[in-house]
Amino acid sequence: MATDDEFFAHLDSIGEDEVRRQVARDEYGTPGSQRRSVVELWLRLKAESRARESASRKESREEMSLLISRRALRVSWLATIIAATAIILNISDKSDQFVLFLQRLGVLKPYLSA
Repeated sequence: MATDDEFFAHLDSIGEDEVRRQVARDEYGTPGSQRRSVVELWLRLKAESRARESASRKESREEMSLLISRRALRVSWLATIIAATAIILNISDKSDQFVLFLQRLGVLKPYLSA
């Protein structure tokens, strides 16, 4: 009998779908036989490998999503600071008009300059 590595190479060459079909037809022996156990081990290893790859891809996507969220937060803070600065500068440029507006509303009393 070939070594497990050689047998695994053979299974790799025919592919997982074909191996599953052959297992269903008992071409590797009946459940519990040594050869069938090796094939089932190979199938489990393939499934575990796919699960690890999937978890790794998911983790990478989550890290990228977190990075994008952090960048968006920094940009939004910067936009907020710029907007607040623009408001302050706009109010200071028109402070006389703003004071007159408040006086007309009765919020501020007119003041007399000496």
